[in-house]
Amino acid sequence: MARSPGRSSSQARRALIPATAKLIAAVQKLPNGTIVLPGLDQTMSDVEWMMIAPEAGKLAGRPDPASRSHPQYGFFRLLKRMGIARNDVITLGTSEPDLDYRAELISHALLPVQATSGWTALRAEIEPNRLAKAFGDAALIETANEREEATAIAIALRLALQDNEQSQAALITPDRDLARRVACELMRFGIEADDLAGTPLSSTEPGSLARLLLDAALRPGDPVSIVALLKHPLARFGLSTETMNAAAVTLELMALRGGTGSADISELEVLLDQTLQREAGKRHLSEWRSHFDDAAIEAARHLARRIATAVEPLAGTLVRHHRSGRGLTAALPLSEWAEKTGAALEAVAIDDNGSLAGLWSDEAGEALATLLRAVIDTDGQLTADGPQWGDIVEALSASGSIKPRSMRHPRVFIFGALESRLQSVDLVVLGGMNEGTWPGQTSNDPFLSRTMKTSMGLEPPERRIGQLAHDFQMACGTRKFILTRAMRKGATPTVASAGCNGFWPLAASLLRQSFMKMAGTISNGPACLISA
Repeated sequence: MARSPGRSSSQARRALIPATAKLIAAVQKLPNGTIVLPGLDQTMSDVEWMMIAPEAGKLAGRPDPASRSHPQYGFFRLLKRMGIARNDVITLGTSEPDLDYRAELISHALLPVQATSGWTALRAEIEPNRLAKAFGDAALIETANEREEATAIAIALRLALQDNEQSQAALITPDRDLARRVACELMRFGIEADDLAGTPLSSTEPGSLARLLLDAALRPGDPVSIVALLKHPLARFGLSTETMNAAAVTLELMALRGGTGSADISELEVLLDQTLQREAGKRHLSEWRSHFDDAAIEAARHLARRIATAVEPLAGTLVRHHRSGRGLTAALPLSEWAEKTGAALEAVAIDDNGSLAGLWSDEAGEALATLLRAVIDTDGQLTADGPQWGDIVEALSASGSIKPRSMRHPRVFIFGALESRLQSVDLVVLGGMNEGTWPGQTSNDPFLSRTMKTSMGLEPPERRIGQLAHDFQMACGTRKFILTRAMRKGATPTVASAGCNGFWPLAASLLRQSFMKMAGTISNGPACLISA
């Protein structure tokens, strides 16, 4: 059975794995066996269908590697292995006529390159009324940069919640940077949306605390890393939040600003005293100095001592300073570095009640603890100096993703392409619709070419493009959907994704609706948008 394009579901692509294909074929042969193929395209003509994977004689009957980039390639190969014609697959359920017409247009936009010569004839056959109904609930947002794109997406998701109390909205994007930007923008409306595709440990609060601590303690000399550590939300040093924040501001202004010497996190009290001595010799105090009384200075001194004690397990490994200012540490086994890092982290993150819940209690804290524990328990320990250990922790922290156990908001979701499958919401926003993001850049194997991989039965990089194209095709089956892209990424101009370029010209006048005019109201506060 073929499931009509709609919502987002595309698990059958795993059928390309030979063992899975055999299992599916075995189930199909059972008396009551049923195979559901979500998103099988039955609008393509037989000629266009056969163009998906044209046989190449040089590859012993194997398809050309470039054919893997078509969204229907997986179904094409599966049906061929099962010996079933596409016309023999029955449709499971029905969809509305305008959505069927939308699916047909999107199918034509994603045709194999050999069949794109028919686009001109297709445009001539388009019925304006049917086109208007098919894309009446769709929109295209093109923004000047990534910040505006994230703002527009957040506004669109927020407005989608106003339809009714049960409506749900989701952002689907492979771009994790865009996902984090949107999550931050949603906080303006009091919406805490989890990125279900996961966040690198290095980007979480416990992971960033570990990185800043290692930089400040094992790479002395840079006051920026010390200030960043003091302002980290988990850095408490056994003090209350109010006391910590006030003392950190005083310590930053009086010990870490205006100097020209090397800043050492374990000698902040010395830097504070040097500033006080310079100020004492002046006839007129600096304007900023008048804002700090003796109590504030004493609180900063107390914090400096606590900091020196907390970082001692790491800072104590410094043996001398190179004349370049770089700290030179002793070479220690990685297990010893992990133990020292754990002890220093707990001394930095402990609050005024003696609790370490902020550091270890959530998913990111558990992942960091697991990482340090794994390093401690590893056999055959390597040795490294301090900066090398910091690089090792950063590499290990960036390699995995931390996924939330539960969603903090029941109606707004942020999905990766994989996590969006089998999900159903009222509004889908497909973000980052640029080449290099959706789909991502393919990389060549230095040892095996695409042709060699195909001849060996391995999948070339283009297969990933085909998978994302199918995700795109399925998500467009949602009644309300929005595509967004930024015209520039950083300082570099972007190119619209091939999926956009295929059918956007067909409905440009209908789809170029901009949510950016609403972005101007954000300065008036969330209440303005809630009542819009």
